[in-house]
Amino acid sequence: MPYDKLGLKEKIVVAIGGTSGIGRACAHGFAEAEVCAVIASSRRFGEVERAAAELEAKGVETLRRTMDVMDRASLVALRNLVVKKFGRIDILLSEAARTKKFPTLIDACARRRPARRFCMT
Repeated sequence: MPYDKLGLKEKIVVAIGGTSGIGRACAHGFAEAEVCAVIASSRRFGEVERAAAELEAKGVETLRRTMDVMDRASLVALRNLVVKKFGRIDILLSEAARTKKFPTLIDACARRRPARRFCMT
């Protein structure tokens, strides 16, 4: 496999934000690299379930757990569950992000220029 030189086989991966977009693609890449487990987390349980099923179909273990990247207690709880089940975390991928100031780009643009639908500046 092309991943052999990376030495990822049997690693434990936590992919925060690994249920969609770039995080999901990375989670699947880790699965193809024959890691032992990929924990793809999100705030939405349905996305966690879907991602876990996809990853398990590729032969890796998962841990189905929702979490919120903006909530420290949620992050600590995820870490504790992973360490309890697998004994360690080898790789942490943080591909999730939220901002307290503006929840979305459209909201940010609406606050700056209410008449415009999209904001490029």
